[in-house]
Amino acid sequence: MLLSAPLLADTDDWNDLDYDPGAIYGSEKEEKFRINAFIVEEENWDDHYSLSIFGAFRYTDYPLFTEWNIGYLYQNLQSKNDPRHRQYLFPFYYYKTDGNASFVLTPLAWFSDDSDGYRNSYAHLIYTGGNANEFSLLALPLLYYNSNRQERYNLTVVPLFSLHHGNRDALTLITPLAYYNRKPQAGKSTLVLPGYYHHSHVGQNKTVSQSLVLNFWHSYDSNNDLRRLYALPLYFGTFGRDSSTHFLPAPLIYQHTGESQNRTLVFNTWYSSDGEHDSNFHFMPLYFSGTTEQSAWHAGPLFYYAHFVPRRAQIEAQ
Repeated sequence: MLLSAPLLADTDDWNDLDYDPGAIYGSEKEEKFRINAFIVEEENWDDHYSLSIFGAFRYTDYPLFTEWNIGYLYQNLQSKNDPRHRQYLFPFYYYKTDGNASFVLTPLAWFSDDSDGYRNSYAHLIYTGGNANEFSLLALPLLYYNSNRQERYNLTVVPLFSLHHGNRDALTLITPLAYYNRKPQAGKSTLVLPGYYHHSHVGQNKTVSQSLVLNFWHSYDSNNDLRRLYALPLYFGTFGRDSSTHFLPAPLIYQHTGESQNRTLVFNTWYSSDGEHDSNFHFMPLYFSGTTEQSAWHAGPLFYYAHFVPRRAQIEAQ
């Protein structure tokens, strides 16, 4: 719609406004043409009048229209019964209208208006168009703007940014180094190259947040109260409502703690516990041990020892 420049459809019937005296001979020609010479012809009969000089200049006044014509350079045609009007001065100006639509053309601009809306062009670089519900602007090659005259609009400035504002406060911004998106049901997302990203969403029952700054990652989900913190590739941590986990690949360190659990690895040393009685301690590969409520054991490359508590002793202890 914006870049189209439609002339008024020539399928519209303008034939009744064309000057065509037809073939006239004999006494009829003498009756209708008061002057019939090679240089000048004058027609005058029953509300029909025309004057032609050298065949290049012609004035016509007929019951349906009036017309001024100078060869193929100038024409001014006006209907007497309706708003139809056509005028041009070649090659500088062209105008046509039928009352419902109009079109104007010049070497540097054109203007069109019809039932679908209007479209304009200036210097073949700036284009505008619209109707009661929409407006568009294109300025080649850098700028484009479109709006529905309510909430939604698009604005692009090449190569700086592109901005889209949608319904219900939705917004998207794109630049060569950044991206921002906001949607009422999807939250907010922000990306800034080379090393920043953030996404957040606040819903009726939960809050979700994710952030990346260079190699540092943080996320939070209120649905299960879970938080993650990573310093890639050096540290990985997870924190929940009742537990937490830590992992450092180099040097090798790992820790997980829960309501009644503990897991810890530091280099070659491992310790774990489950409840009050079950635990393991290993200093790999030299020493391994474990205890439960009923037993304890110790082992190494050259030895193994285990101790079991008798069932009666367990009952008496209870």
